Amino acid sequence: PPPPPPSPPAPVQIASAPSTPPPPPPGSSNDSDVSDNPISTGQVREIPGSSTYTGDGTAFSGAVDNSQASKFACGLHYLDSWASKYFVAMNNAQWNDGLACGRCVKARCVDPKCPVQGQEILAQVVDKCPECAEGDLDFSYPAYSLVTGSWPNRLKVSWEWADCSPFVSGDISIYPKDGGSQYWQAFFFANARYPIAQATINGEPLQRQTFGFWTHSGNVAPGSTIQLVSETGQTVSATLDGPFQQQNLGVQFAAVPTADLVAGSWGSVGKAYAESGSG
Repeated sequence: PPPPPPSPPAPVQIASAPSTPPPPPPGSSNDSDVSDNPISTGQVREIPGSSTYTGDGTAFSGAVDNSQASKFACGLHYLDSWASKYFVAMNNAQWNDGLACGRCVKARCVDPKCPVQGQEILAQVVDKCPECAEGDLDFSYPAYSLVTGSWPNRLKVSWEWADCSPFVSGDISIYPKDGGSQYWQAFFFANARYPIAQATINGEPLQRQTFGFWTHSGNVAPGSTIQLVSETGQTVSATLDGPFQQQNLGVQFAAVPTADLVAGSWGSVGKAYAESGSG
């Protein structure tokens, strides 16, 4: 008898399209509750004289622990809890050789494609976005989700420089940079209420570097005096335990009314920064 006909091929299984979209990147989810952002206090104020800037809003990082921001370009070794969730990388032009570090912006989405309209947030500058054009902001995922209602995308945002000094708690700390010796040291300062304009150790000036640290040549013995001057013109001093250990300095710049940041007590650097968005 003839051989039986071959069996028909098994049907090819074609996967159906997923009924739900893929999950968002880690740290991008947000319940749109602004209660943990300082904007919810109603006390966030723009720096007098700040222009309003417009650019692309993107996102680049999940939230970090309070001490993890040191991996970003600003080298901020400590962030307040709200800032460890709500932060931005500044575009190359307005990064201004690192002078934008630690400052804050008040931002909102102005793109008609944003699911959320009119929601403002306060965010702290912790990093640099080299490929971003002037006016652009690269947000943390939680900040982007809250301000746009969207997963990380490219949507138009507008923003101003804002005063975040009322939302800085605790004292200024100093962190040594790796590679120091008895002849040369470098330090990061964290949690200053206002940007630091000058720093000295035993009267010898430290030099500010682009990526958030200050350098000193010479020996720093335990008991040396460090003095910091803010852009508000305030001076604080502390005694160092030594050049190679992290230390809470036990001092902080006094609060200054936002309205006075340009109208007198904020020095020429601060005035130029607030008026031009540079430094």
